[in-house]
Amino acid sequence: MPQSQQTGVIRFGVFEVDPQSGTVRKRGVRISLQEQPFRVLLALLEKPGEVVTREELQQQVWTGVAFGDFDHSLNIAINKLRQTLGDSADTPRFVETVPRRGYRFIAPISQNGRAEAPPERVLRTHRVRLAFVAAAILVLVALGALLVRRNRSTNEFELAPSVPLGAYPGNVCCPSISPDGTRVAFAWRLNGGSFHLFDSDIYVKLIGAGEPLRVAQNGEWPAWSPDGRWIAFERFAGDGASILVVPAMGGPERQITNVALGRVIWPGVSLAWSRDSKSLFALDSGPDRLTWITRVSVESGEKVRITSPPANAHGDLAPAVSPDGTTLAFKREVAYALADIYVLPVDGRSKDRTPRRITTEPRPTVGSLAWTPDSRGLVFYSPRSGEPALWQISDDARSRPVLVTGTAHIGSDFALSAQGRLVYCTQNASYHLWRISLGRGIAGPATPVLPVTGRSDALPQYSPDGKRIAFASNRSGRDEIWVCNEDGSALMQVTSLAAFSGTPRWSPDGAKIAFDSNKTGNWDILVVGSQGGKPLQLTTNRSDDYVPSWSRDGQWVYFASTRTGRTEIWKIAPSGGREFQVTRNGGFNALEAPSGKQLYFTRYLGEGSVWRIALPDGAEEPVGGRLLGRAFEPAVRGLYLVEETSGRTVLKFLEYGSRSETAVATLGRGHVGAMTISPDERTAVYELLDVANSELMLVESFRRKRSGFRW
Repeated sequence: MPQSQQTGVIRFGVFEVDPQSGTVRKRGVRISLQEQPFRVLLALLEKPGEVVTREELQQQVWTGVAFGDFDHSLNIAINKLRQTLGDSADTPRFVETVPRRGYRFIAPISQNGRAEAPPERVLRTHRVRLAFVAAAILVLVALGALLVRRNRSTNEFELAPSVPLGAYPGNVCCPSISPDGTRVAFAWRLNGGSFHLFDSDIYVKLIGAGEPLRVAQNGEWPAWSPDGRWIAFERFAGDGASILVVPAMGGPERQITNVALGRVIWPGVSLAWSRDSKSLFALDSGPDRLTWITRVSVESGEKVRITSPPANAHGDLAPAVSPDGTTLAFKREVAYALADIYVLPVDGRSKDRTPRRITTEPRPTVGSLAWTPDSRGLVFYSPRSGEPALWQISDDARSRPVLVTGTAHIGSDFALSAQGRLVYCTQNASYHLWRISLGRGIAGPATPVLPVTGRSDALPQYSPDGKRIAFASNRSGRDEIWVCNEDGSALMQVTSLAAFSGTPRWSPDGAKIAFDSNKTGNWDILVVGSQGGKPLQLTTNRSDDYVPSWSRDGQWVYFASTRTGRTEIWKIAPSGGREFQVTRNGGFNALEAPSGKQLYFTRYLGEGSVWRIALPDGAEEPVGGRLLGRAFEPAVRGLYLVEETSGRTVLKFLEYGSRSETAVATLGRGHVGAMTISPDERTAVYELLDVANSELMLVESFRRKRSGFRW
């Protein structure tokens, strides 16, 4: 990273920037900021209070980049910078947009103990602009008062600045706010690793000063009862979970019932209370692992199934009961991370028990659902526009989701109280590539492939000759495809699409790399030369196509596609053309065996077993294993796969014939989402999730812009 001309630490608000070391700290805690947003920040800080034009930024940060690509990259960098600083384009505290010109840093800064404020002429201009804006707002409010009878609610929200409730080593998740809005329950996994590795503890914290109180051990997804007396949570073991309740301020816990785990692995909230605090809505499943929602009596533990997703869906998840207690909202996942939102009456007054869909097409909808306090709409987390943020939709089949501006910094785990308080969790997490030697049942110590930094390196694959590794990395600002030698040397960026690109897979001759990217808005399959160049886009369907791999003879590229309404494996020639469906009962990650005679695949991202098809058109049959994610690879005699059990991540070998499993190496306690084995089977390279710290954040006021009054 080029060094700035500035020397010494620059301070503004609660932030400190060290131009020489390239670090940003918030209240003394180092936070992650990617290279291009950091260089944009330095350019703005070098001229506080002055306009830094887009042309100047291009010269300083994106030298040699075409203007069209630069324009897109600059917008992304500014959004990332504002997200890190908790800033807003509408009401900026730090970075102000100057339309058609550039950007200006408007907050006072200090450097080497000397305070620097924006020039007086800038402040004067800013005051005039604020006065003009204030007058315009008064006019708009007056107009809004005239229109309020025609449109009782708008789709715009006001957000107070986010403030931390506490920083925690490891990670925190799944917040639930008490009915009076004064406390928050959450799950805290002290030793880091996977976001949901089923060994967190349940804590309660006062919104304000004070330390959290642990109320239960080994629990996930706490949910506060509407009467304020209880906190429900789940405790996982094997293929199932127990549902328990504990007094809100601690005490003896009581088990209510047991449920089975389904095929979805990131369900968001999995428990919701009825309005009278007598029932819980929970996720359950049958032998086919199709997930549905069941109503559980807190007193007796009796379960009554209330949703019936179609067999070709992943299942129903993320239950949320409206504040008035009349309606249950949930997500019906039709393919990996693609879901529709449904609502269902649960107060007993309606005879219609058919769920009503309120979104018009399945789009990426992950994490939690939360009702607005007036029970008239829902807030949910989605990357449907490319950048993850909160969206709002009314409980009306005629409405459409609307982006809640200024929420790109808010994570997928959030809770919204009746008082309009919003609590969410953030994680300072990144993936790193590690290498471990394999041999005769004894694994060597793991070592990093590349220096461990704040950037993420993930989704590795060995080249056919075992000399190079392709992987996805955000070290250039967005996830792009990179290549390095087996020892980490000769690092080279292969793609520059200014989009999210991943899952690189080598062609059998090592000359090309297939990968997936959302450059066009949908996920598509592309092929690029292993030394770089202009990628060839293979798929053009409006569906999402991802996770490619090559046939052993190089004649086909396999990929997963949502075009049938469910994720299935398809194939296409590496030059493009007609596409052919391969699986009929679900398929996500496909890899041919070295012989080229079998195709091994997983049914879903969260499916715990591997399946196979005898090529070219054999029947689909299960092979075994209990892997999580994409972490498996077929070899000559069997499969290598990664399993996570009780917090331990283990690399195993599953023989094709006997189907016996042998533990090969322990990879640690972190989450391993992908793995690759060298062609000689002497080395494994895997991605390991490193969670350095996490924060519980509070938005004190999250309200509609409706003539100034709250819900």
